[in-house]
Parts: sequence; C-alpha cells; structure tokens
Amino acid sequence: MLEGLAICVTCATVFYLWGESIKERFEHFNSITRVIDLKKLDDLLKEKTTNLLVLVSGRVASATTFNSKDGDLLGVVFENTEDSTGRVNVVGAEGALGFIEIVIFGQALKVGTSLTFVGEAVRDKAGNLMIQKSKEQSLIVFSEESSFDEMVNNMKSQSELCVMLAKIFGSIAVAIAVVYGVDYARKVLLPFVWKKKDLGDSSSQNGSSDSEDTDISDF
Repeated sequence: MLEGLAICVTCATVFYLWGESIKERFEHFNSITRVIDLKKLDDLLKEKTTNLLVLVSGRVASATTFNSKDGDLLGVVFENTEDSTGRVNVVGAEGALGFIEIVIFGQALKVGTSLTFVGEAVRDKAGNLMIQKSKEQSLIVFSEESSFDEMVNNMKSQSELCVMLAKIFGSIAVAIAVVYGVDYARKVLLPFVWKKKDLGDSSSQNGSSDSEDTDISDF
C-alpha cells in the first residue's frame, strides 16, 4: 500500500511540475506581440527598446546575406503591405527553428513565399528594422500564422491535461493515505487501546477484591 502511495505522490508531483512548465511556455508565447502592419513596428520599438518579442506574418521580398557578429547569415527582406513600404530584415533565417521543414537548407527562399516569424524586434546600427533571435529564445519560423496558433493551443491543452492528471493521482494518493490510516488504526491503535482498557478493568477488579477481603477480615 505504501508503494502505491509513493507512486501516486511521485506521479502527481511530476505531472504538476510538467504542467506548470508547459503553462509557463504557453503564457510566454501567448503574450508575444502580434504585428499586423510592419510599418507600426517602429512605434512599438519607441515604446519598448529592448527585448520586444513579436510575431510578424508576410511574404519574402528578397533573400540575401547579412553581415553580423556571428558571421554571414542568410536573411530575408520581409514585407506585408501591397505597396512594399512595410518591410523588415529577418536576420539568421536559416538558423530559425522550423526553417528546414519549410525550405531546403542552404538554398535561397523564393520571393513571395508566405511565412510567419517569431523573434526579437531591434534596430541595426543604420537604424533599419530587424527581426532576430533573442537572448532567451531562438528565432522561429512557421509556414503560416495558424501554425503558431496551433502550437500555442496545443501547449494549453497539454498543460491542462497534466494538471488534470496531477489532480487524479493526488486524489488517489489521498484515498490510499486515508485507507492506510484507517487500517493502521484498526490493527495497531485499537488493539493498544483495548489492551490498555483491559488492564484498567483488571486493576479495578483487583482493587475491588482487595477491598472485599479487608472488609471480611474486619469482622
């Protein structure tokens, strides 16, 4: 019984911690700013100059190589307006999570390809808008924005499932503990109480017998 209790407590703890970890990731991705119009990215950077994580959707205007402190990285000029005025450079596209699944590694992206990027919005030394990987998170690319939404929704579902399983195993652990407690009381505590009661009754009877003997001797 104690082994079952230990297993249930362990499972409840593992599922709870796992669920909290997934929930933290879900809340992180769910809080990322969605930029519908790239031209408004400039205003967002004025409000928050560091660690601005954004989700941007659009199409590839051109694919080229950008110089960076990490060497030459494949990047794309990204746009999502008809007049091509809403543009941003996405640096390190080939290193983005999900890139290999979308295009063959090492080949240039086709102009007009629709993509969704999740990364940090910054300005380069020349003042140009850029999307890159942040210190806390890799650059991520999706074939469409709905793929990102699906990932976030899956995280939420997994978190809720883990919490539910943690509650189930926790409830089972409590039930086992109650049964064990009742069984322990029945097998150990009650016999001890009964034995103590019997000894008390025996002492009382002996006391009464001694009293009667004393009364008889007085006569």
